[in-house]
Amino acid sequence: MTVGRLDRMNLFFSSSNKQYYLYDNSFKKVVNEGKFIGVPFDAQGSVDGRTAYIVFRDSPKITIFNLKSQELKYIQATHNGAGAYTVGLTNNVYH
Repeated sequence: MTVGRLDRMNLFFSSSNKQYYLYDNSFKKVVNEGKFIGVPFDAQGSVDGRTAYIVFRDSPKITIFNLKSQELKYIQATHNGAGAYTVGLTNNVYH
């Protein structure tokens, strides 16, 4: 799970399947759902709370999930086929 947009959005997923759910805390409902290209392993939120970065156990790509626009983009993390496995960011606190 990762939290974004000043604690308004939660991105929920499991480490055992590709399904994800974006939950809006203000409206108390799922506002977006879908499937990632791989099985998630780890996630981090950006400092401004607008973006979640998700890595997979079975894919060399990283998902950039814009929590505001609800768009997903994928970037290649490695070029040798190995999974990304983890992601690290500097600060996850909104000041």
